[in-house]
Amino acid sequence: DLVAALYAKELTTRFGDAEEVALQVQLADIVRGPRGTAEAKVTAFQNDRLHLDDMVFKVDGDPGKAAFLLHAAGSYQEPFDVQTRGVAALTDQVGRLQIDRLKGRFGDIPIALNRSMVMQRQGGAYLLENADIALGPGKLKASGAMDATMIRVDAGLEGMPLAWLKFVNGPELLGSASLHLDLTGPPDNPEGKIELRVQEIRLQDPSFQNYPPAALSADLTCAQKHLRVRTSLEGISEKPIKAEVDVPVSVSLFPLDPSFKATGKIRGRIFARLKLEDMAGFAQLADHILKGDLLVDLGLEGDPERPDITGRVKLSDARYEYLVSGTIIQDIQLDADVSGRRFLLKSLNATDGGAGRISAEGWLDILPKEAFPFRLDLAAESGTLLRGDELTATADGRLNISGSTRSGKLSGSLTISSAELRIPDSFPPEVKDIEIVEVNLPKGRAKSERTHRHASESSMHLDILLNVPGQFFVRGRGLESEWKGRLRVLGAAANPALTGELSVIRGRYNFFGKPFALKRGTIAFDGNMPPSPRIDVTTEHSRSDMTTRITISGTPDSLKVNIESDPPMPSDEILSHLLFGRSASGITAFQALKLAQAVGSLTGGRGMFDFMDRTRRLLGMDQIDIKELGGDTSVSVGKYLRENVYVEMEKGLQTEQGKVSVEIELTPNISVETDAGADANAGVGVNWKWDY
Repeated sequence: DLVAALYAKELTTRFGDAEEVALQVQLADIVRGPRGTAEAKVTAFQNDRLHLDDMVFKVDGDPGKAAFLLHAAGSYQEPFDVQTRGVAALTDQVGRLQIDRLKGRFGDIPIALNRSMVMQRQGGAYLLENADIALGPGKLKASGAMDATMIRVDAGLEGMPLAWLKFVNGPELLGSASLHLDLTGPPDNPEGKIELRVQEIRLQDPSFQNYPPAALSADLTCAQKHLRVRTSLEGISEKPIKAEVDVPVSVSLFPLDPSFKATGKIRGRIFARLKLEDMAGFAQLADHILKGDLLVDLGLEGDPERPDITGRVKLSDARYEYLVSGTIIQDIQLDADVSGRRFLLKSLNATDGGAGRISAEGWLDILPKEAFPFRLDLAAESGTLLRGDELTATADGRLNISGSTRSGKLSGSLTISSAELRIPDSFPPEVKDIEIVEVNLPKGRAKSERTHRHASESSMHLDILLNVPGQFFVRGRGLESEWKGRLRVLGAAANPALTGELSVIRGRYNFFGKPFALKRGTIAFDGNMPPSPRIDVTTEHSRSDMTTRITISGTPDSLKVNIESDPPMPSDEILSHLLFGRSASGITAFQALKLAQAVGSLTGGRGMFDFMDRTRRLLGMDQIDIKELGGDTSVSVGKYLRENVYVEMEKGLQTEQGKVSVEIELTPNISVETDAGADANAGVGVNWKWDY
């Protein structure tokens, strides 16, 4: 007899680490026929991906017949808890495993064995009987036998959710799949068929739920030493996308060393007529809009490892729009031929949605081992490439893209024929990042790192020279200016650097109705991404008694405005003399409000008159204003009663003076105005105007 016990704590092995491991063995009659019991317990085991909270394995019997029980709980991508029991037999000639119970859960997927399953090896023959396992809403069934002369397999998967693809790092899809395998014949030349049906294919992202579901069917037949594959994809185009392949093969499945080898030329064809707008949703191209008709008609023939491809690809009446930059390319006409292993772009012509033209030509070699080498030459003629809220640009020039799917380079030169950079009147408050800390994680479980929606590192390298001969306008917050210079885009496509400098040609800065001439100015790009240029502008307003200079500096989202004068004065005195021709101590209440607004604009605020705008909206008026006349300050409010009838009421703050005015537009050029005052004075006037 033999009795043994083993206990280990904080155990470290090359397979993983465990807090506790316990093993107990009790055997009788070891020499003539050992039989007995064994029990193993493992607590808190972990390696890179597997975490076992607890595992218990028990065996009772002898090699001819031993009952076993296994229970394990932990996580492997998802939490699991599974229990199984059965009977195992192992002799020199026969190995038999019978599983009577299998029940548990993987994540939210219940698992259950519907009846006892048997796997057996006897000599050189193998047998599988009654494999019938429920997997959530799906089911796995299989049976088969194989020996030296015959193989028979009948297996199927039914109702398997596509969402389970996440367990193998697959795409996030909805839908279900079913597969059936039927295989018979001698092991060195079996014949059979695989049928795959995938229904209601959708992307899990809720923003794509309005797209129609797709369906995929595939039939693979192996007979008479030929492999034939037929596939059809429906739902993402008006007509199914069909493909077929036929290749002579040699198949061997016995002994347990399967081989598959093509023995002749491969032949195939793929045909598709697609609407790009139907495809865009499945491609998950966020912020991109695609439309157009795509025709693909390709043939395949030759060596299976390097087949020749022939056919045609045509894109017509297409449109592409990138919402982030406002880029629009429409009227796209593409014509390409495929011959041998080269995809030849014969022509690509498009417009920018206006008068601009874009064209391209190039090639791509269909050589997977060489990562698909390619070259593309593009030309733009007055093409408006950017239409953003803050930047619009039109360019002429040529670009070249060359390389492979591993690495590439985009280079060339563009001349910016016209562009406009708009400085916002005001900026939203900065949004702070919220730090996320995960707590109460199981021991040994790594904390997940925060993920950011940054573009992955790209192997595409950029080297683009931008020439700006003029007509680069910078406008906003009182600035009206034209610039010239040279810029360069250099570096990885995922994080390029924009460098260079623009200098002012001419311009002015309007500050509360006072024109300031631009004396000097630069806009310098230092390589930040997204571009945040540094602006440095000096403007000057001169009159007989003083010269005022305003300097604007900083980036578009944090501009600073500084004011100085000759002779020198404090900023509020400079503004008072500039706006009213007098010291700040001698201005009226209304002028003080205007001065406060001017000071607020210099500090980046919205000024005191933002209060006036909120009051106007609250009262439901079309206009509200503060006026000054003859030393008296008055408030006026006005509203359009009809499209051509305007009523205004005015009331003095220091006196009892007030009046009501009514203006009626008779024609676009003639209007009649009447007013009545608190002192019983009244008047009628006829106004005539002519715009030329």
